[in-house]
Amino acid sequence: MSQLYERELKGILMADRDVLVRVTKNLPADEQIAYMKIMEKPFVVVRAAGSFGIDMAVVGSISFLVEEKSSSEPLYHFNAPRIVEQAELLQKLCSSAGIIPVYAYRLKNQRGGDPWRLFSMGLAEGILDGKDKLVHDRLPKLERTKSNNYVMRWNNGMKLHKFIDYIVTLRKRVPEA
Repeated sequence: MSQLYERELKGILMADRDVLVRVTKNLPADEQIAYMKIMEKPFVVVRAAGSFGIDMAVVGSISFLVEEKSSSEPLYHFNAPRIVEQAELLQKLCSSAGIIPVYAYRLKNQRGGDPWRLFSMGLAEGILDGKDKLVHDRLPKLERTKSNNYVMRWNNGMKLHKFIDYIVTLRKRVPEA
């Protein structure tokens, strides 16, 4: 994953105005407006030491671990040993802590629309509750191949601007406990 895209996603979620302006300048107006809603309630995003590149994002009572991936192809295969190990670790950490696992997939050279898509991994019933469960249930899940490897189909993911709009709306609609 390019450091550029990791910083881009962090800047978006943390409502860095310069990043938001740069990322949204070629988007349709409705997508620009949705992106800018993050400024109402930005996330805090931190990188954990020794984290395999996994970031922690928190806003109010909603938290998730996020791993960023990028490709110029709309299909991302989890077949390299390090990527498989990373996915297993993410799922294990999130299951034990009751946190949403999120994959953010950036399609390189995407023009004219939101280049980011979000996915989650399946978790056992009862792991998540409250707003975290609502967010997890809304996110598309990673798919499995016949050989049981994960794949992300960019076209099947949730657009980042829709995710931002959902989070801001959810936080307004359901008061923090």
